[in-house]
Amino acid sequence: MQKDFLASSKKIRRKRLARKVLFFFALFFFFVFASAAFFSCYSYFTIKKISIEGNSSISADKILDKVSEYSSGKYFMFFPKNNIFLLPAQKITDNLYLAFPRIEVLSLKKNFPDAVFIKIKERTPEALLCADGEGPSSAVGGGGCAFVDGKGFVFEKAPYFSGDIFLKVLDERKENRQVELRKNIISEDEFKKLIEFKNLARKNDIKISSLILKKDNLYEFRAEEGWRILLNERSAPALSFENLKIALDSEVKEERKNLDYIDLRFGNKVFYKFK
Repeated sequence: MQKDFLASSKKIRRKRLARKVLFFFALFFFFVFASAAFFSCYSYFTIKKISIEGNSSISADKILDKVSEYSSGKYFMFFPKNNIFLLPAQKITDNLYLAFPRIEVLSLKKNFPDAVFIKIKERTPEALLCADGEGPSSAVGGGGCAFVDGKGFVFEKAPYFSGDIFLKVLDERKENRQVELRKNIISEDEFKKLIEFKNLARKNDIKISSLILKKDNLYEFRAEEGWRILLNERSAPALSFENLKIALDSEVKEERKNLDYIDLRFGNKVFYKFK
C-alpha cells in the first residue's frame, strides 16, 4: 500500500509541475504575442512615405495602388502589413513585375523607420511586333501590335506606328501569327545582333523598314528602297554589314534600284539577285 501511495503522490506532483510549466509557457507566449502585436501597431514604424523613382510611362498612382493592395490589412488579424518590419517586400516586388511588364528592373528598399523607396528601370521600345506586318488588327492575342525591347522581349500591346519610328517585326515561322506578350520572340543574343546590324545600316544611310523572322533561323531585313537582306544565326553584324557595303559599292552600284536581295548568310561569300 505504501508503494502505491508513493507512486500516486509522485504522479500527482509531476502533473502539477507539468501544469505549471505549461501555464508558464502559455503566459510567456501570450506576453510575446501581445508585445509583438502592440509593437507592430506602434505608429513610429508605420509606413508613411513611399517614394518612386525612374518611372516615366507607368503612372506613379498605379504603382502606389498596387503597393497598397499588398501592404494593407493584417496578418492573423493583429499584425499590420504596413509596419516597416512586416511589409511583404518580395511579394510586392513580384506583383509589380507581374502587373507592369514594362518594368525591366525594380528594387524596393525599406528606409527605417517609416519610408519605402522604389526604384524602377522601364523597358525601352526598340521594335514593333505586329501580327500582319501591315497595320493594327483588333487586339493583341488575336492580332495587333506590341512593343519589343532591345533584348527581344515582347512586353506591352501598342498602336501601329507608320513610318520608321520603330522597326516593324513580322514572325512568319508559324501559321498562327498572334502577338504573344511576356516572352522573347527569339533569343536575346540573336535579337541584339539583328538590332546591331540594323543600326549599322541606318548609320550608313541604308534605311531598314522591317524584319521578317522565317523558318530555319533565316532573318530577312527589308530596305525602304525595296530590296531585301538575308541573314541567319551565324551572321556576325559587323562582318555582314561590311560585306553588304562592299557588295553595294563594288558590284551593285547604279543597279541598286533593280536589286531584289543580297544574301549574307555565307560569310565572305555574298550572293545577290536583281529583279
